[in-house]
Amino acid sequence: MLGQKAHLVLSNGSDTKKGSDGNAKAAAALGGVTDLHRRMLWSEGLGHNKFLVFAKSPSQPLLVWTGSTNWAMTGLCTQLNNGIEIEDAGLATVYLKQWKLLRDDRRIGRGGSDMHFGDALMTSNDQPKIGGRGSLGKWTAWFARTSAAQEMEAVTRLINGAQKAILFLMFEPGSNGLLQVIQARLSPASETYQPHLYVHGVVNTIKPTPGEDVHVELVARGTNNPFDLHVVEPEGISGSLGQWAAEVTRRDFLLGQGGVIRHAIIHSKMIVIDPFTNPTVITGSHSFSASASIKNDENLLIVQGNRAFAERYAVNIMATYQHYRWRAYLQECAALHKTPWQGLKKADTWQKKYVAHDPELPFWLQH
Repeated sequence: MLGQKAHLVLSNGSDTKKGSDGNAKAAAALGGVTDLHRRMLWSEGLGHNKFLVFAKSPSQPLLVWTGSTNWAMTGLCTQLNNGIEIEDAGLATVYLKQWKLLRDDRRIGRGGSDMHFGDALMTSNDQPKIGGRGSLGKWTAWFARTSAAQEMEAVTRLINGAQKAILFLMFEPGSNGLLQVIQARLSPASETYQPHLYVHGVVNTIKPTPGEDVHVELVARGTNNPFDLHVVEPEGISGSLGQWAAEVTRRDFLLGQGGVIRHAIIHSKMIVIDPFTNPTVITGSHSFSASASIKNDENLLIVQGNRAFAERYAVNIMATYQHYRWRAYLQECAALHKTPWQGLKKADTWQKKYVAHDPELPFWLQH
């Protein structure tokens, strides 16, 4: 349908073995796109970018779309993802330039082999692109890989500068990335510790063990609660809540997936800092991991000063957190042979003790 209007760089994704191509069918299906470029990184890294630039003409970029969402059925229908469309010609120009750098990127490897991450791309990636203001706020765009994790250092400074709150959703952030920077702010032994910092987040990882069960980890004020997918997909909630809260069982899920769980359930990449006072949103394709910084094609977007934007992302993060917090509670009740809470009533009187004693409410209500 787009035909000559579409210009596409399609990489090999997670296929690291030379010659393999999980996107071969997609490339064949895009036969009507006249300007299709294959960026085959294989063992060099992942072509992990997901961004789209709309332009009135080749020299008039209009807006950019980015976020965590893979443009596939799994990304659209089976995972929690985020995406953002920003109508800003300056930002669109930055992303269009990056697209051209990726399209043209080549270098000669050992033995004369065709390689990637050449000087032009790396020199550009190592520098932030800054613009914006007005209603959008200030934006800073980073692209990876970088030569010395410059984008990770920039986000680390923002995290360490948080005064009120850090909220986040992450997928496979690794053991030496921004998750550890956030966790350090919750540790009394750390120089960046702040006792009253409001921190909530959800981390999704896939265990590197046979079966590769999915892990979800809740982070709240220094308490991490990991649990497996099979215990966050309960039979359904009995009693007065059961009629509208029954869920797919693990057995049903496995029968539909061949018995093996290998995909993300939270694939979002979102960090929100001080959403009400000094709002900052960090998103893009970047997984906030060291490997994403030093190996992959990635984009990372920082938007500062846009409270409405930060509030929307904060609400999404907390909705995800509360979803899994409830399932963790059900898991605990089952382990202790306790009946889950059944106190919902038609009148609002059941809320009084929670409003009076919930220590988290002041953070949300004071703003």
